[in-house]
Amino acid sequence: MTCRGISADPTFLALLEQGVTRSDALPALEEAEAKAAAPSAANQLILYLEEIGAAKSLAWEFDAELCDAAAVQRMAGHFANLLAAVAADPELRISDLPFLSAAEHHALQIEWNDTGYVNPDTVCMHELIAAQVARTPGAVAVSCHGRTLSYEELNRQVNQLAHHLKKMGVGPEVLVGIFLPRSEEMVVAMLAVWKAGGAYVPLEQSYPKERLAYYLEDSAARIVLTQYHLAASLPAATAQFLYLDDGPARFAEESSEEPESNVSQDNIAYVIYTSGSTGNPKAVAIQHRNAVALVRWAREVYDLRAPAGVLACTPIGFDISVFELFVPLAYGGRVVMVADSFELLDAEIASEVTLINTAPAVLAELLRNMQLPPSVQTVNLAGEALRGDLVRRIYEQPYVAQVYNLYGPTEDTTYSTMAAIDRNDPREPAIGRPLGQGRLYVLSPQARPVPIGVVGELHLGGAGLARCYLNRPDLTAARFVPDPLATTPGARVYRTGDLARYRQDGSVDFLGRTDGQVKVRGVRIELGEIEAALGRLVGVAAYAVRAFDDQLESKRLVAYIVPEGSADLSISGLRSRLQEQLPAYMIPSAFVFLESLPLTSNGKVDRRALPPPARVRADRAEIGSAPRNNTEFVLVDIFAEALGLERVGIRENFFELGGQSLQALRVVAQVRARLGRELPAGALLGAPTVESLAALLAEGGGSVNSAIIALQPQGAKRPFFCVHPAGGAAFRFVDLARCMGEERPFFALLARGLGAADEPFSRVEEMAAYSLAAIRSVQPEGPYLVGGYSLGGLVAFEIARQLEAAGQKVALLAIMDVSAEENTLEERVDSAEIVATLASQLSIPVTAEELRGISQEEQLSYAVELGKRLGKLAPEFTPRDALRYVNIFANSFEAARTYLPVSYGGTVTVFRGEYHARMERTLGWGGRAREVEVYDIPGLHSSILEMPQVQTLSALLKASLDRAEDAIGPYERHEAGMIGGIDVSLVRERG
Repeated sequence: MTCRGISADPTFLALLEQGVTRSDALPALEEAEAKAAAPSAANQLILYLEEIGAAKSLAWEFDAELCDAAAVQRMAGHFANLLAAVAADPELRISDLPFLSAAEHHALQIEWNDTGYVNPDTVCMHELIAAQVARTPGAVAVSCHGRTLSYEELNRQVNQLAHHLKKMGVGPEVLVGIFLPRSEEMVVAMLAVWKAGGAYVPLEQSYPKERLAYYLEDSAARIVLTQYHLAASLPAATAQFLYLDDGPARFAEESSEEPESNVSQDNIAYVIYTSGSTGNPKAVAIQHRNAVALVRWAREVYDLRAPAGVLACTPIGFDISVFELFVPLAYGGRVVMVADSFELLDAEIASEVTLINTAPAVLAELLRNMQLPPSVQTVNLAGEALRGDLVRRIYEQPYVAQVYNLYGPTEDTTYSTMAAIDRNDPREPAIGRPLGQGRLYVLSPQARPVPIGVVGELHLGGAGLARCYLNRPDLTAARFVPDPLATTPGARVYRTGDLARYRQDGSVDFLGRTDGQVKVRGVRIELGEIEAALGRLVGVAAYAVRAFDDQLESKRLVAYIVPEGSADLSISGLRSRLQEQLPAYMIPSAFVFLESLPLTSNGKVDRRALPPPARVRADRAEIGSAPRNNTEFVLVDIFAEALGLERVGIRENFFELGGQSLQALRVVAQVRARLGRELPAGALLGAPTVESLAALLAEGGGSVNSAIIALQPQGAKRPFFCVHPAGGAAFRFVDLARCMGEERPFFALLARGLGAADEPFSRVEEMAAYSLAAIRSVQPEGPYLVGGYSLGGLVAFEIARQLEAAGQKVALLAIMDVSAEENTLEERVDSAEIVATLASQLSIPVTAEELRGISQEEQLSYAVELGKRLGKLAPEFTPRDALRYVNIFANSFEAARTYLPVSYGGTVTVFRGEYHARMERTLGWGGRAREVEVYDIPGLHSSILEMPQVQTLSALLKASLDRAEDAIGPYERHEAGMIGGIDVSLVRERG
C-alpha cells in the first residue's frame, strides 16, 4: 500500500474547473494565483491518493479555517466528474472535460434564471405614460426648481409638439437630437419624439463640438430640438434645428389630441452613445420593448404611487436617466428634476424626494456633506462596485428603509441584476440575480457555465437586450453572440467583459473587467478612447492611460506621455487639445511625461508598472527652468509640496499643473512660514509661476493695487472686469478666464480685507467704489465691460450705477447667478453659519449646529484643527488666517442683506444657473434696469464656474462681450504698468 499527499494549488484547480490551461487563464486570476503561491497558502488543501492492490481511493484534507467545506465538497465532485470523463475518453482536451453535474448545470442554466416574471405587453413607452395620464391627470408629473407640470399639462404639451414633429417628418426609426437644459421642457421633448414615432439621441451641452458633430453624423439625426441661445454650442450639421425657446405657446395651434405614432415595440426608442475602445463612441440602439421591460419590472419592486418622488439628477446621455424619468411617469410618481444630486441640500427640493438613484461615489460624497433628507426611503446604487462600509453609512440614516445594489450595462437597458442589501449583512454586497425577464450566465472562455465560486465572464440575455450597436455590425456580432445555453432558437446574449462568480445562493459577485474599461463616478469610460485621442495629437510618440483609486474620488484618470523627439508639449496644451475631442469626464486629471513606457515581456504596455502621479514630475523639466536664487528655491519646494509633485519648473503655471484654491491657500501659508512674507490670498492668480511670484515678493509682496488681478492680461480687445463673490477672492474665476481665451484681457476684482492689515467693507456701495478705483487705474475712460458673480453681481450693478452717475458709459453689465433681491435675510448671519460656510468651501465637514454654543475663537480652532487632521489645510494655517476670511464672509453677508438696488438706465445681462431658474425669469432685475437679457446656464450656483458648465457660461459671456464691443467700436489699450504687482507687458511677453 502506498499513500501520497499532494498539496493542491486552489487557483490551479479553479482553472481546471473553468476548462482552461494556465496559458489561457483570465487576467483577473493573476492576483489570486500570486496569493495562492504565497507560504500562507501552503497545505490549505491536500489530496491523498491511496492504492490497495489494483484499487485506488482519493481523500481530501483541508484547513477548515481557510477553506469552506461545501466548496471542497463541490470541488471533489467536480474532480470525480473529470476523472470519469478522462477514463471514458482519454483523448479529450482539457478544455472539453466536463465538471458540472446535471443538477448543477440545471441550477445555473434554468433555476437561477427563473425570475417568475412574465411581460405579456405589446405597448410602447409613451403608451404606458399616456395610460397614467388618464388615471391621475391632476397629479404632479414633473417638478423643476419650483415649477411643476401635472400629468394633464405634460400630456397636452407633449401632444402639441409631437404633432409638429410629425409634420416635419418624424416617424418610426427617425432619430431626433435633444440639446436642451435640464428642465421640464426636456422631458416634454423626449416624450414628444416618442409620440411622433421617432427615437431620441441625447446631446449633452458639456460635450465639445467635435464629439457632438460625430454623434449627429453617425446617428444621421434629422432634427435637433434646442434653444436659440444654445445654437452657438452646436456644430454645423445637416440636421434641421427646431428652437423651443418660446415655450409651449409656440405650438399652441397644434392639436392636443393623441397623435398616431405608428410605432411598435420593435422600433428604436432611444440611442445612447457609450465610450468606445477603438477611439470613437459607439451608439446602443434600445427598442421600446427593452425599455418597457425595465419599467414593468420596476413596478413590481418599487412603490411608485403618487406622491412618491424620484430624484432625476443624471444627464440623459447616460442610461440611468431612463429609470429616473420614465419609471415614475409610467406609474403616477413625480420626477424631481435637478442638475445634480447635491441639490438635495435645498430643503424644498429634498422634501419631494423618496427615491435616490445614483453611483456609490456620488452618494459617498453626498453623505460627506449632509444627511439624507427624511423623505428618502429607498436608495438605488449602480454604475460601479458598491462597498459594504458605504451601505452601513447609508443605513445610519434613520429614514432609509432599503438599499438596492443594481448592475447593468447600457446594452441590456440600464439594469440587469439587483440585490436588496440587508442592513445587518456583514458581507460585501453582491450584484444579485437577474431581474424581470433577464437571463444571466457566468461562462468560461469556451462559453460553458463555471461552477459556484469560480471566476468567469458575465453574459446577459432576455427582454432588456438592445437591438444592436448603431451602424456597427462588426461590433454587434462580436458582443451580441448566440446564446450557448438557449432553449429558444435565435436567442442572443451580450458579452459584458465583466468578471463575476456565483455565490452559493445563486447571487453573483462582480470582480472587475477583462479589458481597459473603467468606471469613474459611475460613468463608463474606455481607456482606449482616451488613448486614441492622445494618439491623434501632434508631438505625442507613445501614450497610455491608467485609472488610479483616489481618496476623494472613485477613480482618477492619469495620462502618460512620451514626447516625439524635441516636441514642446505642455499640460495646458494637451488638456486644451483633448477638450476639443472628449467630454470633461474623460479628460485625465494628471499628465505624466516619461522617457519611455514600461513594457511587458511580450512588448505590450505594462499598465501596472505605470507610476502613480504623485511620485513623478507632472511635466518635463524645461530648459532654464531651474531656480536661480534663494526665493525661487524655496518657492519651487513650496509649489511641489502643495501640488504633490517632486519638482516644478519656475515658469510652469500653478493652475495648469492641477492647482486649485485649496492648494493656493497652502502656498500663501507656506510663504508666510518659510519666507516671512505676507501675500494677499489672490496673489497666486496674478502670479501663478515661481518666477512671477518671486518677482512679486521682490517688489513688495502684492502691496501695489491689491484690489485687482490680471487673470488673463493678453489681447487687444476691451478688458472685462469681474467682481469677486462673497469670499472676496477670485479663485473661482480661473476656469472662466481660461475658457474665455486670450483675445480679451480678464481682470478679477478682489475684496478689501484679504491683506493682513486691511479691514473689509460691509456695504455694497463701499465695495463698488473700491473696485471702481481699481478698474479706472487700468482703464481710465469708458465704455466699460463689467460683471460679477453672486455677491459680485450686486457690486457690479452698483459699479455701473456709479459710472452712470459720473457720466461714463457701461457697454455690458453681466450679472452672474444672483437675484436683485438677495437681501432677503431679515437678520444677521451668525458666526456659526459663517464658519460652517467657509469650512464647506474647503470640504471640511463642519455644520453650524455643532458650532453654536461656543465662542467664535473656539469655532475657528475646531474647524482649523479638523481641517489639518483631514489634510484640507496646511500645518501652518492658523485660526488667525481663518478669521480674516470669516470677517470677509460676515461683511459680505451684511452687505448683501442691506443693499437695495435702485434704478439703472442701462441693460442688464443675466446669466442664471438652475437653482435660480425657479425664480422670476429676470431674477428681479427687470424692474431695476431699462432692459434685461437672460441666459440659462446648466448647473447649480456652485458649479456654473466649474468644468464642464463653465464652458457654456464662457461661450455665452464671450458672445455678449463681442456684441457689446461691436456696438461701441475698437478699443485703444491702456497700459497700466503694475497691476496687482505684475507688469502687464512683461506677462504678455512670457505668455
